[in-house]
Amino acid sequence: MEANTTVIPSIGLTFSAAAQRIATILEEDRQDPSGDRYDDFAPLDSAMMAATPRTPADVLAVLDRMLCPQIGLIGEGHRYAQPLQKVRDALAALFGAGPAPSTSTIVPMLGLTFRDAVDRCLGLIAQQNAMPTETAEDEERADAIATQWLGLADKLLVASPITPADGVAITDLLLDDAAGLPINNVRDEKLSALANLRDLLARQATPPADDAALLDAFRRWAANEGAIDDLSEEDRNEGAAVDELCEESDELIRAVAALPARTSAGLCVKVYLLAHWENGCPPGKPATAINFPPSRESDITNALHHSMVKDALVFLPELNALMGGAE
Repeated sequence: MEANTTVIPSIGLTFSAAAQRIATILEEDRQDPSGDRYDDFAPLDSAMMAATPRTPADVLAVLDRMLCPQIGLIGEGHRYAQPLQKVRDALAALFGAGPAPSTSTIVPMLGLTFRDAVDRCLGLIAQQNAMPTETAEDEERADAIATQWLGLADKLLVASPITPADGVAITDLLLDDAAGLPINNVRDEKLSALANLRDLLARQATPPADDAALLDAFRRWAANEGAIDDLSEEDRNEGAAVDELCEESDELIRAVAALPARTSAGLCVKVYLLAHWENGCPPGKPATAINFPPSRESDITNALHHSMVKDALVFLPELNALMGGAE
């Protein structure tokens, strides 16, 4: 089954399929240089770079295109600033909101979180840009600041982001005019940063193999609940369609319960479904959201429900989208 990836309307392909097709065309062109495949490649590439990724698999596909070995990014930094900005926005939208937003981790060689280190680096760049360079002393001070931010940037670009918040910070650095892709100088460190970002998204977009069946049943449950949301008022009043979908959801929950969880993702799914089953969904929110009563530390069951679901949202960030902004 293809990972959750959306269709690019102008070409009728998903992000993942477009990235794979581009790689195939370029590989065929490499093997047979006599054939001109530009007309096959260019429309796909332009459409993909202009489209807005909405899922982890979409973002992964965009990064796969950027890292495609047959074409890559050499000499094209400015062109890729816009798609990279969309990657950054998608990361923030997918993992930066909800009851348990992603948080930034420590870069061991710096002793700072990715977010704090990137902010410090960008602050130094702004400080350098604001300095006068009229005298030799001015230039020396500016050079000293440049040495500081270049040292920070070099360490950040080769560090491996652990959380989506780390990934957002790294994309902010890659988008900077001085330190990132727009300066049209894609060094090894920047390619390493993109590759590390790609690995981060691969972990978010690809379910662990051992819990593939469990996660598939859960995602079918989420889609089924979405179908309930999409029913017309007439169908809701008639009742039969709602009853049928509810029965299907119950069967999928039983399927999840029957499968042993072998990874943290599988356990997170079971925690989420248990909380949803016991609390229902709140009015005006998606059917997949959890209708939590107000958190009360004095109520141990309530406190544990809140705590476990918040932990689940951190370990399996795709759950945040199901909450629909519910707290």
